[in-house]
Amino acid sequence: MSRVVIFTGPTLSAAEGQTHLDADYRAPAAQGDVYAAARERPWAIGIIDGLFERVPAVWHKEILWAMSHGVRVYGSASMGALRAAELHTFGMRGVGEVFRMLADGTLEDDDEVTLVHGPAETGFRAASTAMVDIRATFDAAARADVVSTLVRDQLIRIAKAMFYPRRSYEAILAAARSDTAEPGAIDALEAWLPAGRVHLKRRDALAMLDRIGDDARTETDPFHVQFRFQHTDAWEQVRRQIDLRPAAGGDTGRTHDAILDELRLRPDMHREVRRDALADALSLELADRDRWTVSDSALRNALHDLRIRHRLAEPEAVDAWLDAQGLDTDRFATLFEEFALAWQVQEVHGQGLDGRVVDRLRLTGTYADLADRARRKQSALAERRIDNPTLASAGLDEASLWLWYFDQRLGCEPPADLALAARDAGFLDLHDMRRAVLREYIFVRGTEARGTERARPHTTQPP
Repeated sequence: MSRVVIFTGPTLSAAEGQTHLDADYRAPAAQGDVYAAARERPWAIGIIDGLFERVPAVWHKEILWAMSHGVRVYGSASMGALRAAELHTFGMRGVGEVFRMLADGTLEDDDEVTLVHGPAETGFRAASTAMVDIRATFDAAARADVVSTLVRDQLIRIAKAMFYPRRSYEAILAAARSDTAEPGAIDALEAWLPAGRVHLKRRDALAMLDRIGDDARTETDPFHVQFRFQHTDAWEQVRRQIDLRPAAGGDTGRTHDAILDELRLRPDMHREVRRDALADALSLELADRDRWTVSDSALRNALHDLRIRHRLAEPEAVDAWLDAQGLDTDRFATLFEEFALAWQVQEVHGQGLDGRVVDRLRLTGTYADLADRARRKQSALAERRIDNPTLASAGLDEASLWLWYFDQRLGCEPPADLALAARDAGFLDLHDMRRAVLREYIFVRGTEARGTERARPHTTQPP
């Protein structure tokens, strides 16, 4: 089955959830967690539990973003039911009785599903009882004739009046004993509760897992929504903050910072990587705004480039490389799709950058030297009446040309894939790069003969 991410905690343990649905179970969702999960391109996201008060709650906007990117989002039981009731008209899929009551207005208050719980170390153990479970339990007691409907309604009023962290069956029964004309009914209810109490939220959570499993087996078409996601300033601000977090399953914060320190100690590399990362980020933002999807050809080209660059011809080499980069297959698939999409955007928009590149040279002060050399080269070739030299006119074969250029001029070995090298260098294609290198060869040989220029590795001076 396709990958699914589930946010759960006190309502349902991950271990119990796994018995119903094989998925990636995560802690209760806070603001940004659904967006971060959606960036990993799972088939679906299921929200059961969520955090609030101490941290911002999961945001409607990130759920809409996830769905606009083809991720099915389900909600049930607790925070998931609240958000599904609010967003089901946009395509979020609510499951269970709690969702139904919130959606049709039978229940209106957030505190109906709210409870307090311990930290992850305790398994998010619940320290209070949700009002929806209390209602369902007392309704069941009335149907079983353990209490009358009058006592049931009285018990529900007592529970509803309590501050949600204090809600427990013990506290409710204690308050009811001093406030009811039927103390015997409270004793009977207390004896009935251990076996009779209803865990409505848990039941709804399991129903959602079963629903996701059924849908994953039957839905083969891509998921689409009928709305257009609106990029607001508030959304962009929060999104950028979330993008600064290390991805799930990636480096811990301490390791992440340590790696960046190592990179910062190599200023040239740091500058280059930051520029590439910025280009990718802006490309993905543009793709998101304009609703681009990565094409099959972009994926194929990006995969070819990756294999060539890192010499990943065999599956064993791929596995070893992923392990060395701290990637599992799911995380790699997400990163690779983003890389291919950024590459696709840059291929299209990069075709009109030549003018800006020249302007950048002017601002960095390197324009004058390059312009002077270009004029001297053009003049030297014109004197020899050579504009488009060929291998034959240069007295070279293909291998000798590239050996000269990469070994003597750049100080490195010729690449395995020359077409890829041409694209990386900004040429239109290999033919375009060959023409430029031939012109360079003839110019350098001519100036060397006059003793005005030596063959030496080119260097790029950062601004």
